[in-house]
Amino acid sequence: MIVDHQRRFMQVLLDAEPPAEALEKLGGLPERWLTYRHMVRRRMQGMIKSGLPRTVAALGDARYQATYDAWLDEAPPRTRYIREIVPAFADFAIPRWNADKDVPRWVIELGRLEAAKWEVGYVDVPWPEEPGEFTFEKVAVMNPTLRQLRFDHPVHKDLAEGETDYAPRPTAVMIYRKSEDDRLYTWVPNALSADLVDGWLAGAETVADVVKRVCAKHDTAITEKFIETLGGMLADFIEQGIVLGAK
Repeated sequence: MIVDHQRRFMQVLLDAEPPAEALEKLGGLPERWLTYRHMVRRRMQGMIKSGLPRTVAALGDARYQATYDAWLDEAPPRTRYIREIVPAFADFAIPRWNADKDVPRWVIELGRLEAAKWEVGYVDVPWPEEPGEFTFEKVAVMNPTLRQLRFDHPVHKDLAEGETDYAPRPTAVMIYRKSEDDRLYTWVPNALSADLVDGWLAGAETVADVVKRVCAKHDTAITEKFIETLGGMLADFIEQGIVLGAK
């Protein structure tokens, strides 16, 4: 039956060792199936290393290979789209690394960062056709591709030459595309700006209410100087397509 044939084919592709019985029942020369196995697995490896290059390098060959083998054994990919291999691997690997005390925290954060960049690069979302003019009295309309991540280390930066670890420093990173092109953009806000963005992304409060709440949290007075600084930040966000308007 075709279902049995497909099952044997997947065993040959994904099992740690291709079963001899499956090879025999597939028919033809076993070497041909093994060549195809090598091609498929190399393609998937190449896609993961393309999507998570710094993470794979930081893990080291042995730990990465162990994770990859475990992924194929425990939660093999179920997608026909090669671009979905990266998030499928990351969804499996990141919780596994979190549970491994020998994997540095910053490596896990680097994996989250690169996986998010891959997701934003391919996410297909509708853009608001006519976002209203921005005003503090309405709810912000945010870029639908925008993702903001929080880290304990500044993993958005490459390690300096000779360094092998990141010094801890709380960091937020925004990742997004613009409506007019497919390039990936990043923005690193300060702590207060990051909390503002989280509030606006939630979409439950007006721009002004988020500002008031976040300023109270940070014990920041809403002075004329603060309003001027906030206005400059919002102008930058609007120019960069992070904030699209208000509703």
